[in-house]
Amino acid sequence: MVIVDNDNHIEGIFTERDVVACIAENGIEALTQPVNTYMWRNVHSCQLDTTIGAAMDTMNRKRARHLPVEHDGKLAGIVSIGDVVKHQIRAMECEAEFIRSYIAG
Repeated sequence: MVIVDNDNHIEGIFTERDVVACIAENGIEALTQPVNTYMWRNVHSCQLDTTIGAAMDTMNRKRARHLPVEHDGKLAGIVSIGDVVKHQIRAMECEAEFIRSYIAG
């Protein structure tokens, strides 16, 4: 979950892993605390014009499964590692088909 302010600027991110870690650390009392108590404030994001390769590189380096997408400093969407992998697979399939067609004449 990406946490934004009233102007849609990214303030933090809170994941299911954070829920589990909060409960493990603080017990059931963690569920009564506001999300901003536990959210990650140092959010790594990308821009609308970030390439798939650059997004994948950021996700790999930061060990992030989701990457918020910003436009003009505001949240525009979110891309997942699954989205990136699907795109890469489609690109490889298209390239393989092109090569097969080229070889077949």
